[in-house]
Amino acid sequence: MISQTFVPDWLTLTLKLFYVVMTVVCLFLGFVLIYLATEETVSEPLAMIYDPQEIDTGLIPFPGATLLPPGSLKRSMVKGMFHTFLGITYEENPTAPDNELWEMKTFMEAVLDASQICEGTQSFLQHHHFVNNIDVSTDLRSEQYEAFVKSYTAQNVTGRDDALDYNITAKIAPFLEAGMTAVNEMFTACALGGEVYNCSSLFINSYTELGRSFTFNGIPEIAVKNRSLSTLLSGPPPKDMLDCWLNLKLDSTAMLTRSFDNKRCTPKPPIPYRQNDPGEPTGLRFMVLFDEEEFACRQNEGTGFRLTLHNPLDYADVRRFGFKLAFGMEISIAVTPDVIQADEEIRFLPPKARDCYFSDEHALANLTFYKNYTQTRCQQECIAKKVYKDCKCKVIAAPGNPGELLCSPDKLKCVEKIEVQESQIPIDIPRQDDIIEKLKLSNTTEFSIVHIYFSTKTVLGKRRKLTYSPTEAVGMVGGNVGMFNGWTMPAMAKTIIRFIGFAIWPFSLWLLRCWRKLVALVGCIMAWMGRPSRTQVFPMTTFEE
Repeated sequence: MISQTFVPDWLTLTLKLFYVVMTVVCLFLGFVLIYLATEETVSEPLAMIYDPQEIDTGLIPFPGATLLPPGSLKRSMVKGMFHTFLGITYEENPTAPDNELWEMKTFMEAVLDASQICEGTQSFLQHHHFVNNIDVSTDLRSEQYEAFVKSYTAQNVTGRDDALDYNITAKIAPFLEAGMTAVNEMFTACALGGEVYNCSSLFINSYTELGRSFTFNGIPEIAVKNRSLSTLLSGPPPKDMLDCWLNLKLDSTAMLTRSFDNKRCTPKPPIPYRQNDPGEPTGLRFMVLFDEEEFACRQNEGTGFRLTLHNPLDYADVRRFGFKLAFGMEISIAVTPDVIQADEEIRFLPPKARDCYFSDEHALANLTFYKNYTQTRCQQECIAKKVYKDCKCKVIAAPGNPGELLCSPDKLKCVEKIEVQESQIPIDIPRQDDIIEKLKLSNTTEFSIVHIYFSTKTVLGKRRKLTYSPTEAVGMVGGNVGMFNGWTMPAMAKTIIRFIGFAIWPFSLWLLRCWRKLVALVGCIMAWMGRPSRTQVFPMTTFEE
């Protein structure tokens, strides 16, 4: 005989109600915890972490080094320009670089461009007439130059930045380039990695807002910028060097592996250069000369030069971040790199959420003048667009569209004002305190020796990654759901099967029965109205004439 225990109805109802309440509370707590955990992911989707293993500096690209001569133009070029002006005036038929005769309008456009280079690179004291120690017969800021200004002002001469124009490519650009300092005129000796090199194989010409510069281990301007007058003034880099930079994957993650090397790319030194063994003996060393008879349009108050270190893939902002170094010194610059990488898995996030762009996302950043993205290039393009909008002209070094007007000297104050207003983006640079002056060579101020090298064998890298990876996110959600609701994958599968068996399948059968009844009802209505049903067969009839 089986005994039965009597359970009151009120107790059964109370247990059921308690079960429902506990289920609702557990669901609420589970979703609250999931929300609190995912809120951090939504608001801060990225986290900066330290790599567990240190990075060998031999895998890190050596910094780019850009050197700016003391003067933006040669004094001999200024003298030649004045003689050419007189020759055109008195119909002596001087020839242009393309061996054709100069026309006054084209020559005055070249003078206008030269005056922008000179006026835009004058030192602060000279620009405001506090210093006037340059011979008036050899500098553009002279009585001769005032005659040039009056001439092109009277003729209403304007300059344009159009690399497709024959006069600019064949006459003006070669004329200006010949008036700038060449590599072999600035450097006398160069060494890299303990080997002696010809300086022209290490340094390439570049053009910054302060004029002609020389860059080591830096991407050529033509590889990242649309063709313009500034790329013409930089001159073409060696073809094998340009091909290597064009075939290089520019994201820093790929730059830290040896697998990116192109087997067909075999220049010496390799591109980009990396210092396998840190220390001064295997770094970059070079000797620079100062020829006071040649440098005009000084950028410094004294007789020194400027040097800036930068990312090899980036633009060298010499005006804001260049070290002012004196001649007559031996100078060592010890570099400790700071490496920040980005995981490829963060690419699916919109740029606003990850607060950065990959190098191939220049279109997303609305860059129209550059072929890849960096923060500095983005800043330069924004400033260039603002300058052209407000000043109605551009400087030679700025990016822009073909055919845009170049600024005359009287417009440079407008350009300078906007650059000061817009240059608010901070850029990480080496501090000038890191420069160690080792030894004074002598009382002479004719040359300097510079050493640049990595100061450490390894560095601790940083990495931008998702706050929670997909696996971590699934584990976090699943753990909260399982802890508060007792859900597991088998339990969820069992629940789904029961839901199909007890809810969806009976509901489907009910819908089928309803459909059949509806079809029968429609058939009855059509029969009552005397209309044939879809299954009625009509007999064949013959019509006689």
